[in-house]
Amino acid sequence: MVQIYIVILLSALLVLGALSLLLRTRIVELFYDIPNHRKVHSRLVPRMGGLGILFSFFLVYFSMMCLGIVEVRPISVSLLSAVFVFGAIGIMDDSQVVKQMLKRAAWELRPRYKLLIEFALASVVISFIPSVIPGFGVPMFIEKPLLVIWLVGVANAFNIIDGIDGLCGGVSLLTFTVLAALGFASNTPEVMWPALILAGTTVGFLVLNWNPAKLFLGDMGSLFFGFSAAVLGLVMVSETHAQGSPMTLVYLAGYPIFEVALSIARRFSAPAPGATLRARISKIVVADANHFHHRLLAAGHGHRGATMRLVILQGAFLSAGVALIYWPLQQSNLLVHGVICLVMAGAVTLAYSQILQKTLATQSWFRVFATRPSKSKVIQRHV
Repeated sequence: MVQIYIVILLSALLVLGALSLLLRTRIVELFYDIPNHRKVHSRLVPRMGGLGILFSFFLVYFSMMCLGIVEVRPISVSLLSAVFVFGAIGIMDDSQVVKQMLKRAAWELRPRYKLLIEFALASVVISFIPSVIPGFGVPMFIEKPLLVIWLVGVANAFNIIDGIDGLCGGVSLLTFTVLAALGFASNTPEVMWPALILAGTTVGFLVLNWNPAKLFLGDMGSLFFGFSAAVLGLVMVSETHAQGSPMTLVYLAGYPIFEVALSIARRFSAPAPGATLRARISKIVVADANHFHHRLLAAGHGHRGATMRLVILQGAFLSAGVALIYWPLQQSNLLVHGVICLVMAGAVTLAYSQILQKTLATQSWFRVFATRPSKSKVIQRHV
């Protein structure tokens, strides 16, 4: 137990110290996030939280491997490799200066190239993970591509929710804490130790990211958090042979996945009636300011209020995931868990519609999510 506390404390202090030092240097000028109509901040804030997180995670995890505390396994090496991959992506995407330099040199990191890199990394990681969908008769040649898509999807889902102070960090902290507890309870050190380190680094980061934030997480941090959560979740259900693994994975990334589903539905329905299918599909990838956290801000809940509500929502999903691990999914209760998932999704959908101050009786389901938010103080930050 002493080792656990030391790892958490060391990780938190390391990332807090590293980021505090970086904030005192001119490096911050490379990572300033420029405010615009879609963002909720109105001042220059550096997007370099991921730098400290990746540095601290690599240093602590690699040191534990060298000391023999953590066994050197393909998954461990994969997580360390992910540090460099998402670090490179983040520097090219989070730094406006680097981005402009690459653009002038015709080396701009376009979204499709970034996705290709993520899919390549996910494919390598999945090759080291055995079947995680036991008892459902899914062929391996279908399961592996689905898991690759899952890793990339969850990574980008965490990136999407990184919209207000403390949200992605709070959701990640809760997720990694639950994964660490599950790893400890099931004697799965390959899940417990990296989850503990990530939980510790998140605590140190949140000290500087809680509203009013001194820095933001950036793509390198949010993508790494999402990717790590997805990988550790897969390893968890694989090692423990959880019979409800498909539903368990959905619950462990509940709120980010639900946010993505809402965004797809809203953007697909956003074009005018009669728009072509191609126009609706192309609209899905266009960023907007209509996410759940934007709606909560528009409803007057403030940054901290919106963050805490959504972290609690993620806690509800995680609780369902934990219950599912200890209450295996069998043919007899498959319907029960499906109903639970639908009830939770329905509750969130109803809350979302209430925030919009619309009723399902007067608006179709898709039009509810397509409605534009009122012009309020969504784009203002009270500091």
